[in-house]
Amino acid sequence: LVPGAGELLWTIRAANAEVGRIVRVAMDRPVWAADAFGVELLVGEVDNTDVAPARQHAPGQPRSAEARPHPKFRSLPGFPSAEFDLALLLPPDVTVGAVESAIRSAAGSLLERLLVFDEFRGQGLPDGMRSVGWRLTFRDATRTLRDKEVEGRRAKILQTLDRELGIRPRSA
Repeated sequence: LVPGAGELLWTIRAANAEVGRIVRVAMDRPVWAADAFGVELLVGEVDNTDVAPARQHAPGQPRSAEARPHPKFRSLPGFPSAEFDLALLLPPDVTVGAVESAIRSAAGSLLERLLVFDEFRGQGLPDGMRSVGWRLTFRDATRTLRDKEVEGRRAKILQTLDRELGIRPRSA
């Protein structure tokens, strides 16, 4: 940040030394817009002795065209997704990978995305158990899914988890 660019609001300190600061940035803005803030952090010196000569790669592993394939084109979805969350009680010997595999096999081809978003251990859970939160996203490329279809897949997933891994939802 340029000195005098704005009002100093806070300094950031680590190990009793100033390592950054936050300032209010003076700028033209509409009356309805909020203030802008700038953050400056000191990261220390960066060693640049191993910089590659012009038009050459840096030292280390050579780049390969096969190492980074071109992304495949996928058109934007034309129909909305259906999402729901599952909070599952997992025993200590059951891995997240095993749960993911069971969910994917039971969910079918309409499962677009499966994401772990939370893990909780502690008070309110049976001894040794952990609660893992999953977000499931379903979509059909040709039509809007009906609530009954999504609920049917949810029920099938829960039945599969109970039968194959002995896993139940955290709350019924």
